[in-house]
Amino acid sequence: MLNKKIINFLREKNWWYEHEIIKYRDALSQLNLDMESDFIQFYLHTEDGPTFFSRYREIYQLGWFLINTNLSKDLYSINKILDLPEDFIGLDSFEGEHGFFYNKVTQEVVHFQLGSSYEEREVKKWSTFVAFIEWYFNIEDALDN
Repeated sequence: MLNKKIINFLREKNWWYEHEIIKYRDALSQLNLDMESDFIQFYLHTEDGPTFFSRYREIYQLGWFLINTNLSKDLYSINKILDLPEDFIGLDSFEGEHGFFYNKVTQEVVHFQLGSSYEEREVKKWSTFVAFIEWYFNIEDALDN
């Protein structure tokens, strides 16, 4: 389960739902991830429309996008274009030739940009999805105010 700091932040924004958003369960289960992982729990309990916006960037509400768009096909395409393994799940539209990707094997989030080699493409990495969410939403700063 996500930590209390994140859940409290999401509650304050009225984005947290105590009961999972049922319509997203089937869609997210297609990702073949542990349904109890922080990654899946975030998308089962959190919503602010089809995207979230922070740090001047949008990330998907993956459940919404899996149901309402061709995201599954798009994820495959962007991974193929960037020569990324299928382990990576895009969290945004890769607008401006950079974007966030969740690695379903290591559970890291990586910010990639276009580049000629894998090492040149990596901009920043978070060791967990929780660390990424705390950074993305400025949760430390938001709770201090």
